[in-house]
Amino acid sequence: MKSTIVGTFMMKALGAAALLGLGLAALPALGQHNEGAEIEAVSQQYREAWQRGDLDAVMNFWTEDAQSIGSGAIASGKAAIRASLEQSKAIGIYDLRHENREVYGTGGTVVEVTRSVLYDRSGKAILTMRYMTLWQKSGGQWRIHREFVLPAGAPGA
Repeated sequence: MKSTIVGTFMMKALGAAALLGLGLAALPALGQHNEGAEIEAVSQQYREAWQRGDLDAVMNFWTEDAQSIGSGAIASGKAAIRASLEQSKAIGIYDLRHENREVYGTGGTVVEVTRSVLYDRSGKAILTMRYMTLWQKSGGQWRIHREFVLPAGAPGA
């Protein structure tokens, strides 16, 4: 029973990882002002699309061969990532807040590392996650190419 619960949790966490691609506000690190500001703007667009429930728009923020990788689960490609996102919506994930953000890289590839808290529509904290997102500039737009996520425990953990 416990492994089933953990497995179910990990699939939901993987969907949450995809959601975390929102990257609400990438804080620029030294020498990365432009990249950080661009990712911040794209992240806000992603967040707004997510909150509207527009998964078609959300999927435009992922590369064609993107992967969302969690503990024990990998969603490869847009169809699998969309399925994870649909699970995240189904469990009530509506928003998130990033903390302890670091951004590294310049040019067409940037890595973002953060601790994030997921929230439901009422503003109740659901889960805390730690993740690393590899952003890639594709077709003139920043898109999520790889995302690695680990649950960090209860909100505030």
